[in-house]
Amino acid sequence: MSAIVEKAPAGVGLVGVTKRFGDVVAVDEVSLDVEPGEFVSLLGPSGCGKTTTLRMIAGFEFPDEGDIVLGGKSILSTPPYRRDSSMVFQDYALFPHRTVAQNIAFGLRMRRVSKGEISSRVEQTLEMLELKGLGGRKPDQLSGGQQQRVALGRALVVGPSVLLLDEPLGALDLQLRKQMQLELKRIHRELGITFVYVTHDQEEAITMSDRIAVINEGKVEQYASVVDIYHRPETAFVAQFIGDANLLSATVQELGNTIALRFNQGRLLMKAVKGMGVWRSGDRVGVVIRPENVKTGDEAGKCDNAYRLDVTDVIFAGSYVRVIGVIEGVEVRLTTAVSSVIRREDRITVGWDAEDVVVIDEPSR
Repeated sequence: MSAIVEKAPAGVGLVGVTKRFGDVVAVDEVSLDVEPGEFVSLLGPSGCGKTTTLRMIAGFEFPDEGDIVLGGKSILSTPPYRRDSSMVFQDYALFPHRTVAQNIAFGLRMRRVSKGEISSRVEQTLEMLELKGLGGRKPDQLSGGQQQRVALGRALVVGPSVLLLDEPLGALDLQLRKQMQLELKRIHRELGITFVYVTHDQEEAITMSDRIAVINEGKVEQYASVVDIYHRPETAFVAQFIGDANLLSATVQELGNTIALRFNQGRLLMKAVKGMGVWRSGDRVGVVIRPENVKTGDEAGKCDNAYRLDVTDVIFAGSYVRVIGVIEGVEVRLTTAVSSVIRREDRITVGWDAEDVVVIDEPSR
């Protein structure tokens, strides 16, 4: 299957890249390094600049400032068709009058590859993408998932070192999207080339990526591994955009291996970890606690931090129950097992361990 790839994977680097559209700064001094063979997702809400960033790597947009490096060399002066990358578009951009095989072969024909080589590589690509036997069909004779595979095949068949993907699964239904996420991960693993993927879907990014760059209003809020992005968010935006999070305000009281904070009238403990910010006693900070780390019942009483919570709502969510309540006037959310017998207006004990508390510089509002 990997025979369709001609070159080794290449790294991608963005150095202080800025892009303006009139008075709007779409991309604001973005610097990123993507290692060869890595799967990196650019994640953020609509209009945050992630697609513009991808289009600059592809060469369809030109940065106003900064540099873009591919394989260790600047590509600012290299036209899109000469960059060692291919792009998969959100709307697939297939030629409706051409067959599946002709769509996949298009890039090879533009590169004047021999007919025999084109035929061989198209067949390999059809087999890899589980489209064997469909080469003679037109795009409108395919399902949405099959059309997505054709668009992917057209990008892969030319053997790029870097594959750029702009929300390619956005038009698919939920079940097919989940299936294609696993397929893309398989293809990435088998081919070994570099993937740079744009999405606004946090679950999609977490499922597929090695690292995620969370982008907000043109700036990278955090660029880290999936585990660190989720468990050690650096900003309030990252904490709330990736999964669900309780974001509370606290005041630093004591510093050491265990940090003591004042949370309303209560005391809140957390463990100091490497890379943590530098604070002084009296500083106001934000405290992030994931709902799944909030314990109830006997477990809560054994936690480093335990409080009484007045339950205001209980929501059945299929595989778990979401509980919403108030601790001293502050809303807190937690998740628990479906078998739990928590009801509205109950007063329960909840708690969380010091190691599950993450402190950021921004206090909640």
